[in-house]
Amino acid sequence: MLHNLPLSNLRGGKIMETYTEVMLLQRLFLFITLFGQYSMEFDIRTCNEPLGMESGAIPDEAISASSSYVPNVGPKNGRLRVEKAGGAWCPKQQVEKGIREYLQVDMEEVFVVTGVQTQGRYDRGRGQEYAEEYTIEYWRPGLGDWKEYKRWDGKQILRGNSDTATVESHRLMPPIFASRVRVLPYSVHRRTICLRLELLGCINEGGVLSYVAPEGSSPAQGLADSSYDGQLSEGELRGGLGMLVDGETGADNFRLDIGYGKGNGWVGWKNDSTANGYVELLFEFDQIRNFSAVHLFANNYFSREVQVFSKAKIMFSIGGRYFNGRTLSYSYMPDKFLENARNVSIHLHSRLARFIKIRLFFASQWIMLSEVTFDSVPFAMNITNEEIPESAEDELVITSHDDNIHDTFETISARKDDNSYVEVIVGVLTAIMLLLLIVFVIILVLSRRNKFQGSPSLLRNPFGVTINMKDLLMNLSSGNNVNASSHPITPVSQGQRAIPLRLHSKNTNHHLLIYITPPIATRSDARQVWRNVKSRPRFHRFHRHSR
Repeated sequence: MLHNLPLSNLRGGKIMETYTEVMLLQRLFLFITLFGQYSMEFDIRTCNEPLGMESGAIPDEAISASSSYVPNVGPKNGRLRVEKAGGAWCPKQQVEKGIREYLQVDMEEVFVVTGVQTQGRYDRGRGQEYAEEYTIEYWRPGLGDWKEYKRWDGKQILRGNSDTATVESHRLMPPIFASRVRVLPYSVHRRTICLRLELLGCINEGGVLSYVAPEGSSPAQGLADSSYDGQLSEGELRGGLGMLVDGETGADNFRLDIGYGKGNGWVGWKNDSTANGYVELLFEFDQIRNFSAVHLFANNYFSREVQVFSKAKIMFSIGGRYFNGRTLSYSYMPDKFLENARNVSIHLHSRLARFIKIRLFFASQWIMLSEVTFDSVPFAMNITNEEIPESAEDELVITSHDDNIHDTFETISARKDDNSYVEVIVGVLTAIMLLLLIVFVIILVLSRRNKFQGSPSLLRNPFGVTINMKDLLMNLSSGNNVNASSHPITPVSQGQRAIPLRLHSKNTNHHLLIYITPPIATRSDARQVWRNVKSRPRFHRFHRHSR
């Protein structure tokens, strides 16, 4: 960056200021580059956009129903705030307890559904039907059967409408990960209902289909994975999704009620609840992906024996059977000064996988996690065959710093082929350092030269011409007076340095400033010049004239 700066900016004291500014810009660029890697984290607060029932982004073919009273009130008419045909979807049967009628929306991909909006049949003032209550079922790839949605407090029946025109919105807490959603009108007593619908949420860019984890410890304290929608078998959660991916983070103090029940937002494990001394999590994704980072939101309430894990080991697999390649081993620096929860980010160095296994080792009695998110992009090529793992396991060791961003790492027992990219990086960094060193030396030389040229000095000739002392002596010597014209006085070249000598005449009370050039000129030579000059008539005439 320095080579593009004009030379006028490299003068005097501005040089160090310019160099400092450039270094700050370089560090800022590095800071932005590193933090740019974490911009893909899932934020539930921004996931509340309409998914397309009202706008038509969801086509008619994607909307179905258990039945319709007549085609005029078929499922394609069940769009929120849309007045078409009969004005809503109306099932064939009247709804009561034990009767299943539903309006179903099929989406091409897995979405995070965070809210539901409903209306009754207004039909330009002619409608009278609406659903006072309803339940929700959902499905996604990996789930064997349709799942019934439950709120954080365990309730399944959600409040509906009280008239035909007003839109009733309901936030889903926890959210639903689904590619198909059913809304089932509910009523204790038999009644005719009609329904219009909109779903709120966002696409599931993370691609997580399910995770396997040990059952959370101490359900009485609210530290179990209460929203997990898979199966619980022999103390292990399998085949579902839950609190670790719902986008909701817990408070620093896990004992506080944040509005969804005491301790909600945290899944906790105690060190005596695991046989191996670590918590193992296994994540399955929708396809092979290129992973750049994983972020674990962990609790550090150390006064209650809760700390961030001391070490994490991360393994990768294409098919879920063999976990090949180098294992990432990440060590976290313990923090016993701040009890705030924090995001621990681990670089995954562009590893390809469809399954990721994470082992977290205890630093205290408890490990508590609220969220686990991944930065990844789908991998275009298809890989079907798994490689049999080698006998010697390679390990990539990563050490955390205070900010969990600038990770340093070293490779243990790594294959030579796997380290080729490291050599390229080291070579590029070395070249950049040499270039910066050369630029710094150039700046330093220019700084000293400009400082010398810019400062006033007694060594500069105010008259612009300096006389060569050798020629002056030859012209003024008594033996060469006759031939003085044969020895012209030559000016000193610009590269020579002249020494000023001020001579004083006691008789005339005048001064003569003479510049002499070493090593020829000496002080005794200058005095001889003065004696010869003042004895010449032209010198006296000059002083008389000057008076």
